[in-house]
Amino acid sequence: MGEVQLLQLSESSEQKSIVATYQEMFDPDNREISLRSFLSDMKDIGYSDSEIYEVAKVEFPKWRDANAYVPIARLLTSNSGFPRTQSIEIEYVPQSRRGSLLYCTKVWARFQDLKKAAILSPQSFSPASFLTLTSDSASGMKWNLQNIEKAWNKLMTLVRKRYGRRIHFMKVVELTKKGHAHIHAILFCVPYIEKSWLSKTWSRLHNAPIVDIVAVRNLPDTIDYLIKHQQKVLDDTDQQAYFWMHRKRCWTVSKGLFDLVYTIVDLIEGYLIQTEIEVICSIRLSAVVLEQAKDPPESETIYLTDEEMTILSQITDKELLELEVSRVIAKAWDIPLEWVNRKYEVVSHE
Repeated sequence: MGEVQLLQLSESSEQKSIVATYQEMFDPDNREISLRSFLSDMKDIGYSDSEIYEVAKVEFPKWRDANAYVPIARLLTSNSGFPRTQSIEIEYVPQSRRGSLLYCTKVWARFQDLKKAAILSPQSFSPASFLTLTSDSASGMKWNLQNIEKAWNKLMTLVRKRYGRRIHFMKVVELTKKGHAHIHAILFCVPYIEKSWLSKTWSRLHNAPIVDIVAVRNLPDTIDYLIKHQQKVLDDTDQQAYFWMHRKRCWTVSKGLFDLVYTIVDLIEGYLIQTEIEVICSIRLSAVVLEQAKDPPESETIYLTDEEMTILSQITDKELLELEVSRVIAKAWDIPLEWVNRKYEVVSHE
């Protein structure tokens, strides 16, 4: 761990020793868990939010930029030839860590799909509004970030009740220069909300009456504008460190928004293509994340026996299918099931 200068260090020997002991408790196989544990310990013994933030700003980029790979298991069925065959392919893929180049690229691509769907089927997202919601600086930087998501969820519940319809949204949370959270968002499929009602409601939910809302006239351009805000936050390492240390994301969308997006794109552009290899399910394994590896391990294929294929072909429940695939991998690797996938630890001890 590099040198970290904390703000306003007290004379407590316990506080002074925590930075020194971080390296001892550090788990090189899972830096995220170790760093989160370290930051939690700092909070428990009395460090302030600003002191913990100074550590996060130093350590978060190291975790984000680590050259890490995670194992993904895919159950594959070959549609060519007879009889149909099944196998499990295990591949180590780059881990998409919060704020990394891979993560930012994936996020950008998803919202380009949203823009594409809005162009292909504008009526599916109209009417739309663009709104900005602020925070009161007197409430404090930490409280504003922690409360703003709760306040947003309550606001969306009130809007749904007010207009009696399901609402889709895309929103970005950004920090001001003084570190206070504010929201930029697009609301889809909802009539224009009166600014006076919005100001009064947001003030009650988040202690901040300053809001703005405008009707969207060019939806693709407005989505582009919000994407720029999103990428600006993702490119700001210090902001990302603060979001990460408080387990918050700088962007969210409503449940089902991307289901709508990909339904539109698939139907209009015909993206559904029949291939010879069909992916039945995909599972991220709990096996150790490989850090600082120059290259990922070679992929591995586990061919299923007739009995295993029969068992798997009769399962329709996704959770049960993932469990059985994990059992097959555990058997092939000769390791306990919970080593393959920790969420089945209880099941494996039946």
